[in-house]
Parts: sequence; structure tokens; C-alpha cells
Amino acid sequence: MRSHGLRLVVSAVAELESGNLDAACEQGVRAVEVAGRISSARTTEYVKDLLHRLEPYGDEPRVVELRERARPLLMTTA
Repeated sequence: MRSHGLRLVVSAVAELESGNLDAACEQGVRAVEVAGRISSARTTEYVKDLLHRLEPYGDEPRVVELRERARPLLMTTA
């Protein structure tokens, strides 16, 4: 399960680097859903990295939604 979450985040980063913000956020949401079901510091760090990369797009609705969905995950590791 952890490897699936990691692959989703890597896919999200690749989509973002290709300029496809919607697909990046979609993959990010899926990764957050998987990460929320497992206890993996590594997956959580990957999600944090993705959110950092998305900061320049912080006002975009899809990015706002992803940050909101990731909030519980990030709060459990704070």
C-alpha cells in the first residue's frame, strides 16, 4: 500500500512538471487518500513535498482542495 501511495505522489509531481495542474492535483488527492489509510512517514514527506511544489498555484481551487484534504494527514505528523 505504501508503494502505491509513493507512486501516486511521484506521478503527481511528474504531471505538475509537465504543466498539467489538474492531473497533478487529482493524483495528489488519491495519494492523500492512500496515505490517510496507512502510517508511513515517507509517504507523508512525499505529500509535503508535492504541496510545497504546488505553492505557486496556491489560489487555484484544485490546489486549495488538495491542501484541505491533506490537512488531517499533516496534522497527525506535526
